[in-house]
Amino acid sequence: MEIRPARAGDIDQVLAIERASFVDPWSRNGFAAELVRPGTLFWVIDDNGVIAGYIVVWDMVDYLYVANIAVEEARRGTGLGKALIRRCVEYAVETGRRAIVLDVRVSNTRARKFYEGLGFVKLRQNPGFYGKEDGITYVLRL
Repeated sequence: MEIRPARAGDIDQVLAIERASFVDPWSRNGFAAELVRPGTLFWVIDDNGVIAGYIVVWDMVDYLYVANIAVEEARRGTGLGKALIRRCVEYAVETGRRAIVLDVRVSNTRARKFYEGLGFVKLRQNPGFYGKEDGITYVLRL
């Protein structure tokens, strides 16, 4: 397995993981736009041609913002999500960023425990961030 930059040919597999993971999934066009958007880091975990997970990160100059991350349902809990975050941390350190920031639905307790276990701390709660549901902004200071 390798973590590598996403390519156009990965979108179908990324979209399948996205749709299985989120109530309000990103669109095909949304992922395609991230492939060419300046300041976007879009990495996939490639397991011999099978995409097992992905992360979309926006470079906000002083910090990185994790816009989207998911792992194939059958492979959750196997360390792949941690590997994607670790790659993000490596990039942040290499490029002198001070923090990594992300948002999570209040109801997504599994994700919240995952991020807290990696050292992310709650920065604030954002009423209505996900429409009818609040979000929580987490930060990992580097």
